[in-house]
Amino acid sequence: MRTIRTTDVLHRRYIGRRVQPRGIIGRHRGAARARVDLADLARAPAALTGSPMGGNHGGARAWHDRVPCHQPVPARISIRRSGRHQAAAAPPWARTILEAFRSESVRNLVFLPDTVMGRLLALAEEDPFFRLVGVHREEEAVGILAGLFMGGQRGAMLVQSSGLGNTLNALGSLAMAYRIPFPLLVSLRGELGEFNPAQLHMGRAVPGALDALTIQHVTLRSEADLQTVVEGATKTCFTAEEPFGILLSAQLTGWKPEV
Repeated sequence: MRTIRTTDVLHRRYIGRRVQPRGIIGRHRGAARARVDLADLARAPAALTGSPMGGNHGGARAWHDRVPCHQPVPARISIRRSGRHQAAAAPPWARTILEAFRSESVRNLVFLPDTVMGRLLALAEEDPFFRLVGVHREEEAVGILAGLFMGGQRGAMLVQSSGLGNTLNALGSLAMAYRIPFPLLVSLRGELGEFNPAQLHMGRAVPGALDALTIQHVTLRSEADLQTVVEGATKTCFTAEEPFGILLSAQLTGWKPEV
């Protein structure tokens, strides 16, 4: 991180130490470590404040006033977890799955989004009952769900079939070994209408991979009995105290367009 030098007044005050943001400790050629609040810099007159690279430029504005910005920063920044998808356009199967989760108090949706899950997440994002937790890699979700369960909360994992492969060790060595239950909602690729060769083999391997870990699973191919199957799978998941796979076939969700 770039360090900031102050001008004469502040320089004397902090005895030549480099200044960094609150919580980060700086060292200057053997000087004692010091914590300095950037608010002190903000209160200093502009004429006494140096540039980010050190030195004073004859009364130039404070460094924090000279950060280039073409648009004002809003008071609150909101990030849509569902991307371009809208709740109003959510398909019936997404509503049914969320209602089944609600009936079993599955509130926390830990996800790494794809096109299929985005439609469900758009709906959940508008519902105050659900809490959405995004991850960078799928196996992170196993640890988060384990912590939630030990804290008395229920959650579900939402991933794509290609990402399920990243979770196998965590599922086997943590969730199954220590009986951590959660619905494992997987959107399947490599089925009907698949255009990406990279998705074919892992998509086909999902049922076998879950079988190898002795994780029960069902595949949803139509909306017939959808609510009964999802509610039943979720209830069995927490009774057995282990993950339960709910696989979403392209026959139910439609395949991803080649765009």
